[in-house]
Amino acid sequence: MFELNFQSFYKESQNQTISIISNQFEQNVFLSIPLSLHQGNCIIGEIIQESNKFIACNQCVEGRYLLKIPDMQKDINNLHCISCPEQAKVCKGSELILKDGYWSKSNLTDQINTCILESCFFDNPQSKQGCITGYIGPLCNSCDSKKNVWGEQYGLKDQKFYP
Repeated sequence: MFELNFQSFYKESQNQTISIISNQFEQNVFLSIPLSLHQGNCIIGEIIQESNKFIACNQCVEGRYLLKIPDMQKDINNLHCISCPEQAKVCKGSELILKDGYWSKSNLTDQINTCILESCFFDNPQSKQGCITGYIGPLCNSCDSKKNVWGEQYGLKDQKFYP
């Protein structure tokens, strides 16, 4: 039976090697097992928590999110996951999927705007940048008249875009 007692301190992107060495079981014969530890950085969607001198990266749970890159020195026990905004259909970790009718500049911001037209559908697999076919730009409020996004030229007629 082995008893392992060691203390490890976090250092950004640090690698450590420890060896488990047995008691002598024959004359000058020991069993040695090397272990490599890699302590990586927390990522977007995770908070840094310290407990009993151990540091852990914990992902924000379903219904909560975080869009900040944690600072491994300054943010220990200081970051908190944020509750899903009402405009979001799903959020967990760094994922923030908006309900239909809402738009944001990117998936790394929680500045959410209401769309004027019925053209914002982030959850639609055929949408591009959150806009349905033919629509482009902030709030999906313009038509792709120059073929920049959809590869076809679109124009506006009766509040609908047509190729």
